Parts: sequence; C-alpha cells; structure tokens
Amino acid sequence: MPFFLPAQNLIPNGGFEQYDTCPDNTAQIARALPWFSAQGTCDFFNTCSSSIYVTPPNNAYGFQYPHTGNGFTGFSPISCYQFTNIPILFGRECLSIKLIEPLILNKEYCLDFYLAMGGYSGIITKNIGIYFSDTLIITTQHLNNYSPQIEFNQQFYGDTINWLKMSAEYTAHGGEEYILVGNFRDSLTAELQVIDQLNTNAYYFFDDFSLIECDSVIPPAPFLIPNTFTPNNDGVNDIFKIESLVSNSSLTIYNRWGSAVYKSINYQNNWDGGNCSDGVYYYILYTADSKQYKGTVTILR
Repeated sequence: MPFFLPAQNLIPNGGFEQYDTCPDNTAQIARALPWFSAQGTCDFFNTCSSSIYVTPPNNAYGFQYPHTGNGFTGFSPISCYQFTNIPILFGRECLSIKLIEPLILNKEYCLDFYLAMGGYSGIITKNIGIYFSDTLIITTQHLNNYSPQIEFNQQFYGDTINWLKMSAEYTAHGGEEYILVGNFRDSLTAELQVIDQLNTNAYYFFDDFSLIECDSVIPPAPFLIPNTFTPNNDGVNDIFKIESLVSNSSLTIYNRWGSAVYKSINYQNNWDGGNCSDGVYYYILYTADSKQYKGTVTILR
C-alpha cells in the first residue's frame, strides 16, 4: 500500500506544544518557537510551568484549559482609553509566525484556529484579523497601517469557557511567508463592547492554528479519531481509541519517515503506542466499505 502524508500544516508548532524553555512568566511567546510578537508582548501558557501567571487553567488572565495538548497563547488585540463615545486605542499586541514555505499564487488555503476570551477582560471585540505578509513585520506603529486579508467580525467574541473554532479560506497572491494575528481597526472603526469600565483590556486565548491547501482537506470521519493520547499507564487516555469505530477497519500508523510502526487489519482500539517515542505519527484508516481517513496523532507520555 503506498504511503500518503496527510495535508501539511504550514503553520509550525500550531498547537504551542514545542518550546525551548518552559514559560515562567508572562510575555514569553518567543519560548514557543518559532512564534513571536509582531507588536507588544504576547504570552505563552503551558502545563509544564509552575508559575501562577502562565500555568493552565488558572493564570493571570482568566481560567482556561488548552484546547488540545498542553500549550496555548494569549494576548490583548485591543486596549483602549474610553473618551466620550470614541475608544482611543493603544498598546495593542499582535502575534506572528513564519510559515513553513511561501504560499503559491492563486492557491486556495484553509485557515483554522481556536479562540476563547480571557475571564479578566473588560472589553469584547469582534474584529480579529489575519494579515498575510511576504516580509517580516515587527512594529510599534499603528496596526491599522495594514489591511488584513481575513477578518472575523460576525459576532462579539465573549465566551470565557468554550473554545470557538474560527475558519476561513484565503486565495494566495504568491510569496506570503508570514501571518500576523490581531486587531487591525483604528479608533473610529473598531467594534467594541465595554463590559467593565475599570478594565480597558480585551484579552484572548488562541490555540491550534492550521493552514493547509484546501484541495487537500479530507472530509471528517463519521467517528471520533483522537489527535493525542498519553500511554503512561495511569488508566486515562492510555490507548489510541477511536469512538464509534465500525468493525473490520484496518489501521496503519507511520512515523515521520514514512515507515509503518503499527498495522492491524481489524483494529480493536488497543494500540498503546508500543515502543514508539513521543511525537507526531500519521495514520491511515480504511473502513469495511473501503473509505479512507488519514491524519496525525501525537503520543505524549
């Protein structure tokens, strides 16, 4: 059987799982390489930390678990002074990363990420934008100098409990190598709701960024396939369990070099990772009616 890699996510470390040093304070997004702050001081949260400021779920900006895995980020896309009826914006933060490879002219790309509001916010916004750039941008100037190609403005994003999936499609101009995530509106056009007059921050958490070619998107399976499991013999999430899996489904697991590390012609939800080291693996699942599903699963012990 030929080996096909799942669609490549062009956003490296999209789930903020990799880091060079565990965060021990705010303003440390650079530890989750290769993410960085294009403006301001974005934050990195991870369960590896023992700091009260950046350890999930209780942290300096609210109460939130990672959407998946152990890490996520957060920053203030809007801060403002409220003068009469016009908010005067200041001190905004903007997240950025270099893509794995430049985008291809006229190619359609599918963008996904997850968003949740920080519980200690005093402002709600509805203008979260994505700006694609062919050059590195680190600025202290107004972000409204840039026009985001994607802007999510359908609703005010004020849920402090649930992660909200944000999705959009983008037709590349060709050569884009960076994305910036933030609020690019100026003081006259920013759409805000003030919920606490004493708190002038709108703080949001972000997790699980993905940018892939749209023609490589695989239809979702009619059953739940986990993207992470933790075979550490604690009795919780120790096996690669596919909920509602139909009988006579064959499963093959590949490592990053394309070598099969596990095969089953009638998978019984019993793979515990074997001797595989922690990391990302690729699966191909065939059901009895010959439908194919493929994706990635991460082992975290």
